[in-house]
Amino acid sequence: AINDPVNGVRQEVARALGFARIAAAVPSLVAWALGDENPGVREAAAEALIHMPPSDAISLLAEALSYEDENVRGRAAEILGAIGDPVAVSHLIRSLQDESPQVREAAGRSLWEIGFAGHGNT
Repeated sequence: AINDPVNGVRQEVARALGFARIAAAVPSLVAWALGDENPGVREAAAEALIHMPPSDAISLLAEALSYEDENVRGRAAEILGAIGDPVAVSHLIRSLQDESPQVREAAGRSLWEIGFAGHGNT
């Protein structure tokens, strides 16, 4: 089902993996969240990553901040903010210097989210 050609199947699998908190699925979820052609699958995978242990996802998402595609970098920054773990802060600060305004904006929003999450104001 992870490689199913039907978007709805991948979307539901992503939701189920997030609900079940299956850490072994983090690499697949990151790949879907950053690169699936279907926005519903990307959103479901990003949402699932929020429910995973942060350490499992942060390193893969931080690596994606240096990918060539600015859309991927921007989505990675957004997901890091949604996860809300302060471990991502140093990676996001570096992204404030990204050549793409989209990535810089996503990094700034994510840093704001993490700042408030760290103070219980979300």
